[in-house]
Amino acid sequence: MEKNISVIEISDTEIRLVVGYEKEGKVNLIHVAERPITGLISGGEIIDFQTLSSIVSSMREFKDETTKEKITINEATLLLPALGLNVFQSTKTTNVVSPYSLIAQIDIENAITLVEKENIPSGSKIVDIIPDVFVLEKGRTFANPPINEKSKDVTVKAKIHTLPASTVGDYRRVLEGARIKARKMCVTPYALAELGKADKEIPPSYILLDIGADITNVSLIGNGSVYQTVSFQCGSTALINQV
Repeated sequence: MEKNISVIEISDTEIRLVVGYEKEGKVNLIHVAERPITGLISGGEIIDFQTLSSIVSSMREFKDETTKEKITINEATLLLPALGLNVFQSTKTTNVVSPYSLIAQIDIENAITLVEKENIPSGSKIVDIIPDVFVLEKGRTFANPPINEKSKDVTVKAKIHTLPASTVGDYRRVLEGARIKARKMCVTPYALAELGKADKEIPPSYILLDIGADITNVSLIGNGSVYQTVSFQCGSTALINQV
């Protein structure tokens, strides 16, 4: 049986929960829920931690309408706002552990660990590391981890997404208050860019305009990757009020 994956997004106006699983390269949703939280967050800054955690906690349990099974969410991927997002490029190389020069998962993990140790600006925290390409001897390149390929070393070229450490800590605190572990984190523009890869009509490079209720993000997407995001604390609510 496929393992369920839960994703939680906390915006300025809503908490969104999606639960599903992947099978044969396709995403299958089993549960979607939303809760209004207007007034609890302003411009990405959390105002009422306790109430937010209580609302998230109320969404932890649900019944799968297909299997009628009661499901409790204990961990989830946390989708973070892009306010203060910085994107850095890193290239790191590590020697392959195997005496036969066969690349294993530990070699990929060692390369990513080197990226994690990259110096980033004070007050920032790494949210996500996205490998762009893996490079082996003789210049061979792979989009996915080249497990079992032969090479004395492996180089990873990756993008590092960082946010203000205070922002990351505050949003994780909300989930922890609801007894949910943030197993992974990513920013909203990255999630939207990944979704765009599934649509053949969307080109690999474009400008992504995401107008939320209170915040608008403008992201530069190149070859499916987020290169930069600029955020404005002005969204659809302000536009509607001007009408």
